Amino acid sequence: MHIRSFRTLSLWLLIASFGLLVGCDAKTTTSSVSKPQIVIQSPFAGSQFREGDEIAVQSTSTDSTGVVRIELMVDGVTLRTDAPPSGQSQPSFTLVQKWKATTGSHTISVRAYNAAGTASDPAIIVITVAQASAGIAPTPAVPLSIATTTLFQPTAPAPTTAVQLPTAATTLAQPTATVTGIPTSTATATATPSSTATATATPSSTATATLPQPTATPTVTFTPSRTPSPTPTPPGRDPSRALITYDVDTVILHNSRTWYRFEYRGDRTPISVAMNGFGTRDLEMLIYTPEQVDTRVTEPRGAPVGRGGGNKAQTGHDVFWTGASPLGGTYYIAIVNQTDRAILYRLSVSGPAVTAGVMEAPTGPEIGSGNQAPYTPKIRVETSPYKPTIPANFDMVPDWKELAQRLPPLTIYYIFFPPELGIQPMPVSVPLPPEKCTPPEAVGVIITQSIKLCPNSTYYNLNLAGKSVGIFGDSAGTAVVKADGRSFAVTAVGESLLLQGLKIQSSTDPNDLGKWLCAYEKCGDGPQAYPGSTVYGGGILLKASGSIVKDVTVTGGTTGIATLDSADNYIVNNRFMYQTGWASYNRYAVRTHFLGNAFNYSNRSCVGPDRKFYQNGCETAGWLCISCRDIFLVDNECRRSGNCYYANGDGGVPSFNVKFFRNTCFGAPNNCFEATYSRGIYFEKNVAAKDLQTGQNCNYPFWVGGSEVIFGRDNNWACTVGASVALKRSENSVENQGGSSDDKSGK
Repeated sequence: MHIRSFRTLSLWLLIASFGLLVGCDAKTTTSSVSKPQIVIQSPFAGSQFREGDEIAVQSTSTDSTGVVRIELMVDGVTLRTDAPPSGQSQPSFTLVQKWKATTGSHTISVRAYNAAGTASDPAIIVITVAQASAGIAPTPAVPLSIATTTLFQPTAPAPTTAVQLPTAATTLAQPTATVTGIPTSTATATATPSSTATATATPSSTATATLPQPTATPTVTFTPSRTPSPTPTPPGRDPSRALITYDVDTVILHNSRTWYRFEYRGDRTPISVAMNGFGTRDLEMLIYTPEQVDTRVTEPRGAPVGRGGGNKAQTGHDVFWTGASPLGGTYYIAIVNQTDRAILYRLSVSGPAVTAGVMEAPTGPEIGSGNQAPYTPKIRVETSPYKPTIPANFDMVPDWKELAQRLPPLTIYYIFFPPELGIQPMPVSVPLPPEKCTPPEAVGVIITQSIKLCPNSTYYNLNLAGKSVGIFGDSAGTAVVKADGRSFAVTAVGESLLLQGLKIQSSTDPNDLGKWLCAYEKCGDGPQAYPGSTVYGGGILLKASGSIVKDVTVTGGTTGIATLDSADNYIVNNRFMYQTGWASYNRYAVRTHFLGNAFNYSNRSCVGPDRKFYQNGCETAGWLCISCRDIFLVDNECRRSGNCYYANGDGGVPSFNVKFFRNTCFGAPNNCFEATYSRGIYFEKNVAAKDLQTGQNCNYPFWVGGSEVIFGRDNNWACTVGASVALKRSENSVENQGGSSDDKSGK
């Protein structure tokens, strides 16, 4: 009797367990339904307001089944819920919800709900509200068209060794370009902002992406100022502000000096510098090589390699110099007036391998006015000592101090963003340079402690690995790191690394010249397959997190710098030039900032897979990012690269949340800005225009096929193909193959 009851009870338990299992499966199936996506466009994270200000929280949400309501919360309390005005669900819904600010630090979050009742992950920002009498200037609460807010939420980068990325199996629809604010008028060659704009809101794919929110608190005592430097150095007064305005009448004041710069390919072809004007024979014209000038200081090293002079009857100029060099890079000209009067002159520079002219750049208070003002982006970086703090109520102070002494010597770099972005300076801990330099013969196979290069020395294929270690260039700027063929001059793997002040020279493997590049690990099928990506070698290979590459110059090679499976890195104030592939190649990069860099002259001609010859492109780019997330590009320059900036989402893994702010592209023969099958691409204050140094115009201002894109304020599109035509062809994936000016096939 008891046995039968036990068997009956067991049977019922088995049935109940099966029902529970089925219920779990049903729940799992339900949770696989896609969530809505929502982003906060305004205000920026970290914005400051005064008590009583009315804060307008602008958000944009999308969902394939339609968004039915948006919920606004402050500090976890729901303040209001709003539905579309029509009362019906909308696939894309932009909304402004207002809140009256109260004193303190506040967490603002918004959440979207679709027709099925599924809620999105909240979009979150943190703002600060000061008392009305505190006198803090508030951040304007004007709604802006920012695609997402993740990148404008600065926190100290958390060490990251593993990156969670969408897999290739992620299901993505094939979206058409979703664009907001695209100018309808045709831009002119003077890069004047268009006066009208139209907006569309086309629904797109429903792929989801969870954006990580790293948090860390720097333990330092330095408090950076909220305002930029008081008075910027006037243009031309030192090498960092060297002019590129040639062939114009210029006045040099008495007892003063004016600097110019130009690019030279280093192929031993002649350089000619000429100066004309009444009284110019009383001026000095001095020429310096790239190795002699460090833009961080005002005085060059050593005597000039050239001085102007000559007989006008022989040269045709009042002051003239000509020469040649095997060294490529940025050359400088100093015009010196030691008289007691101002002198009017006109300077020109020419040569088959010389690039010089007026940069066409957006106007504004940070840049200057008119085309005569040079645009020389430079990101401000300040330092502060690193001081480990002793935890409160810690009774082992001697042990703590001993531990602190064993830590590697560190300092804090504060990286400043343009003030208009409302982003607080970003603190990053970096190693200090050693006092003594390490000669080439003393460098180990693997560098695990920081080294400084010795002056007038040549190093080959340096390998850095570890945490809080770095490689520093010599203060004289004469040390060179070299790599030949399919190798990198510097390979850096680890965490909190620093590469600073290096001069790197690379060369492309002869077997790779004239061939179509492969931007992926492998291209082609079967026996015809061949490797690509970082296999070509170049200047720097960075596989690291929380690291900085700063004030580095890389010339030549296939790749200037490659970042691979990396996160929370800062690429700041570098110059990558004359690569035959990519000035900056990035794959699976996360939360990486590219600030104040030059990605110039990355181009090649080749025979493509279709056996056709292409004069430009061949998959080259100034900046390329494949399947990248949370990327911020500010104040970068790209000149005459095959394509200038390219966010790539081919292969089912889109690039996501890539913001372009105040970047320039001049004379790109294919596309200035390109985004394929990517999401959350945002453009503001960028320029695509003619290269006035050579007269070469850019072909397409942008190409955004299959991507979700927002065009924000003050983009200047002045290429051969107008903005409206470029947008239409992007949406329809129209590619002419006849070799006309609209041809994109040599990409």
